[in-house]
Amino acid sequence: MQRYSKYLIIVKSSVIAHRFQLVLFTLINAVMFLILHQLFLATQAAVIGFAIQSLLSYFIVAKNKQMSPNFQVNDIGEIDFLNDSTEAIVLNKGQLLAQSFIVPWCCVLYISEHELDSNKLKILIWPDMVDDTSYRRLCRIIRLRRQQI
Repeated sequence: MQRYSKYLIIVKSSVIAHRFQLVLFTLINAVMFLILHQLFLATQAAVIGFAIQSLLSYFIVAKNKQMSPNFQVNDIGEIDFLNDSTEAIVLNKGQLLAQSFIVPWCCVLYISEHELDSNKLKILIWPDMVDDTSYRRLCRIIRLRRQQI
């Protein structure tokens, strides 16, 4: 039986993704403000209601913790999801699917948690979420999985 080396990939929250969310949130709110402004002809109730809604949703988006899965992956695409502590307890297992792909600014992982299950877990990994070595290894493993089709 061939042994495959497992690489530990520790994922942290992404600054790029967080800024992207804030910019998108601001654009959506600006468009909504312009629409409400035209519909309600700038009544004070509409403006105050929109301001309260914007502040509440901003704090929800700004305080949102992104999922930061830590996992081990080997050369054939087997994934072990680990807990966040230092004990490295395996919480779940999965298989990296060949639909996973790499674009210049991120990796998109499609993971099947069960062989017979059609549900796929999709994880977006930005380069600033992992260290450079882990990101290169992950990209290499995705390329290997895509060649095995």
